[in-house]
Amino acid sequence: MRDKSIYKLFAYLCVRGWKMRVRYVNIFITEELANKIDEYVQKSKEGYRSRAEFISEAVRLRLGIAKLKKR
Repeated sequence: MRDKSIYKLFAYLCVRGWKMRVRYVNIFITEELANKIDEYVQKSKEGYRSRAEFISEAVRLRLGIAKLKKR
């Protein structure tokens, strides 16, 4: 059985609105590419909520492919 105090602490932090701290960075892309991404996000049925969400997923997928190629 797991220590219940960990769960109590987590529940307390969630109730208090605690969130993991995430740091963000800025990247630069051409306006043309940004417009294409925005158009895709608006028309897509993939469920993207924003340009940033689309780009984050695209980068994660590309890094995953690169990792597989190294094997």
